[in-house]
Amino acid sequence: MNATTPDQIWKVGQLAEQTGLTVRTLHHYDHIGLVRASGRTASGHRLYGEADVQRLYQVLALRQLGLSLETAAEVLAGHASMTEVLAAHQSYLDQQLAAMRRLRAHVATLTSIAGEGPRASVEDFLELIRTVITMDETVKQYFDETQLTGLAERRAQVGEQAVADVEAGWRELLPRVAAAVQAGMDPAAPPAQEMAAQWMTLLEAFHGGDEALRAGLYRMQAENAERIEHEHGGPTAAQLEFIQQANAAFTEVEDWIAHHRDDDGELIGFLAPAGRAFTAMTVFGSPLAEPADRLQAESVLDSCGLSYLADRWRLRLDDGRSIEVEIVEASPERAVVKNVDFASGLDHGHRMALTAPVGDRLLRGQ
Repeated sequence: MNATTPDQIWKVGQLAEQTGLTVRTLHHYDHIGLVRASGRTASGHRLYGEADVQRLYQVLALRQLGLSLETAAEVLAGHASMTEVLAAHQSYLDQQLAAMRRLRAHVATLTSIAGEGPRASVEDFLELIRTVITMDETVKQYFDETQLTGLAERRAQVGEQAVADVEAGWRELLPRVAAAVQAGMDPAAPPAQEMAAQWMTLLEAFHGGDEALRAGLYRMQAENAERIEHEHGGPTAAQLEFIQQANAAFTEVEDWIAHHRDDDGELIGFLAPAGRAFTAMTVFGSPLAEPADRLQAESVLDSCGLSYLADRWRLRLDDGRSIEVEIVEASPERAVVKNVDFASGLDHGHRMALTAPVGDRLLRGQ
C-alpha cells in the first residue's frame, strides 16, 4: 500500500512570489473570506494548502473574465448561475474588443501622422494624443462603445487628410455664418441656403447618416456649448438658430408631399423636397433621416409608421440646452411635448407646445 503524500504547504510570501500577486492582495482575499489560509504557524503566519491554491486559481480565473470580487465570491458559493457568468464574460469580451478596435484605429492615425516625416513634429504628435484623450473623455458620455469604435475606425479609414479637410471646412464656414448673423441676413436668402447645405454636409462627415450618432452629436453640442464656443470659436446659439431657420426655409411646407399609410390611409408624415432628394418628416415637421431619394424616404416613413410618437426625443431650448421629452400630441399644426428629463431644471411633466413645422429643434434621441 502506497503511503499518502502530504499536501504541500505555502507561506504567504512563497505563494505571492509564485503567483505574481502581492502579499497585501492575499491578505485582503483572506480578510474578506474569498481565499482563506487553512492553517497558521505557531506565531500566527498564514499557511496555504493545495485546496487553498485551487480556490485561488478559481478566483483569478473568474477575475480574468471581468467579474468583481463580490461576483466571484457568489459564483464560488454557488449563488450565481453559469449563464450569468457566461453573460458577464461575453459583456467583458465585447468591451475589450471594442476598446482594442478603437485603440488600433487611434494607433493607425498616429502612425499616419508619424509617417509624414519632418513635417510631423513631436509637438504635433503629442497634440494629437492630447486631442484623442480629450475627445474620448467627452464623447464617451454621449456615445456607446460600438459608436466610439466605429468613429475611430472611420477616421483611420478616411485618413487624416480627409479629417483635416472637414476641419478646414468648419474653420472657413463658421466665420461666414457669424458674419451673416451679424448682418441680419435672411435665412431664406440663397447665400444662407448655401451655408446651410455646407453645414449639413460637414455634419454628415461625422455621423455618416446614422440617426443615433446625429442625436448624440446634437446633445453633446447643446450640453457643452460654452466650452465648444470658447475652444473652437463656435457654433454659437445664434449661429445654430440661423442654420435651423435656413434649413426650414429650404422648402416651403406647401411643397411637402403628404405620405399616408397604405392599409387605412392615415397620415404618417411628409416628404420634404431637398434639391433632387427628399427628407422624411414627421407629421409635425421634424426630420426622421437625412435626405435621400424618394423611394428611400418613403421607406423610412413606411418602416416607422407612427411608432416614432412613442420614442424619446431631444428638444433644443431657446437657451441652447437640450432636454429629453416625450410626444403628447402631434398634428400638422403643432407638437405638444412633455419634459421627462430630471436633470433639466424644469418641472417633470412640464408641457410645451411647438408650432409645426418644428424642424430639427426636435430630434429623436438615443
